Parts: sequence; structure tokens; C-alpha cells
Amino acid sequence: MATQYKPLIVASPFSLSLIGNDADENRQYVFSSPAYTNLKSVSHIPLTLYVLLVTEEGGQLPENKRKELNQLITLIKRVEIDLPSLGFTEQQLIKQQILTQMSLDFAQKILVSEVVDPNELTRFVRNSRTIIDTNVHDAAVAQIDWLHQVVKPWYDSLSGSGKRDLKVLILAPKEPRDGYLMTQYFSRLLGVKGEGMKIVYAENVFDAEAGMRVLGTFLLDTQIGRGFFDDSWRMHEDLLSHAAREYIQTLAF
Repeated sequence: MATQYKPLIVASPFSLSLIGNDADENRQYVFSSPAYTNLKSVSHIPLTLYVLLVTEEGGQLPENKRKELNQLITLIKRVEIDLPSLGFTEQQLIKQQILTQMSLDFAQKILVSEVVDPNELTRFVRNSRTIIDTNVHDAAVAQIDWLHQVVKPWYDSLSGSGKRDLKVLILAPKEPRDGYLMTQYFSRLLGVKGEGMKIVYAENVFDAEAGMRVLGTFLLDTQIGRGFFDDSWRMHEDLLSHAAREYIQTLAF
């Protein structure tokens, strides 16, 4: 089904498909960046701890939360053991060890006291933030470097018309849509502002065939908008939006 839209890039959090005009131009990749995956995973430890405890601030820790906290402590201990084998640089490893130890100490303290002090929880979050920010930066760099290494040579090999006709279909969850890393990367690659005629974001769609249906609908709507309204974008917004905008301005609020 993808062949009717070629050349095309289909990008998801897990894989990347580069589909050229000719079969020998096609490339399939499984997203592979241990630094990206592992930095995100370690950063999620204090985030998970915060989500677990924030609803219990100032009160006695209930039995179900004590059980979850115990399970999280067990997980943190396992991660601590595995850290040296996860491919971090020397500086990254030191930071991950500090972050996991900080999380472990705080979790064990709460387990003993069975009370979540709001001030202590806030202090823990603020102390974690510096390392999390560094991890986020390093993870973004790792993912972009991987994308650029794979995509740029393939893109450069396309003809002028291939570059002009190329579209990108992004399959990803709703939550990171605003400012999504892949959208930013492909916007820079294609020289466009973001989502639009060249980049289509299929929200909460992870199956390639379902994504193609989203792309097909998008392109059909583009044709309808161009044909009926002389505006390629007209059917990608609420059909009533123009009339609504004008009429609302006449109302007294």
C-alpha cells in the first residue's frame, strides 16, 4: 500500500522505513540507540517514584502503595547492578549512579516512615532535576545522531523530484506531539515549519497499514480542499471554522 505514496519515510518510536521510487532504494531499520533507551529508562525512576507518592502527600502510606514502593525498590536495586553494563560514558555512569542511589535512599526512607512529607518530596524532585535534564539532552542527541546517520545519506541520494515529492509519516503517541523530536528533525531536513503537506503525524497509530490509511485520507482531503475551495489546507481544519471565527466576533461577551 505504501508504494502509491513513494518516496516516503515512515517513522515510529521503534522503526524507520525509507521507501524510494525504486525497490533498491528501500531501507528498513529497527530504532537502535542504547544511550537513548537507557538514559530515558534511568530518568523514569524518580518520575515513577514521584507519581507513586504525590497523591499521598501528608498522609499515611496505604498498604497498596507500600507494596508498590517495595517493588520499585527491588527494581532500583537491579538497575544499580546493571548500570556499568549499559554503555554509558564515564560521566553518564556517575550521574546514573547518583540518581538511582538518590531515588533508592528516598524510597527506603518513605517506606520506613510510611508518611510522605510534601516538602521532602519537592526537595527530592528538585535534586533529581539536574541529572534528568542532562539525561534528556544526551538522549535527544543520541536519537538525532542515529536518525541523521541513517536518513541523510538516503535523502541525499534522491533525485531533485524525489526530494520535492518526499513525504514523512510519523506514527507516535498523542502526548509528545507538540515539539516531537522526529517532527523537528524532519522539518529541518525538508525545510518546512512542521506538520503540514510534507509531514503527517498519525496520532496513536502504530501499525504501518493503519498509518497509510491516515496518510491516504490526508492526501484526499488536500485534493478536496484544493478542488472545492482553492485552499489545500481547508479540509484539514474544521469546515465551519471560518464562518465560526467571523460570527463569534459579532457576539457580546
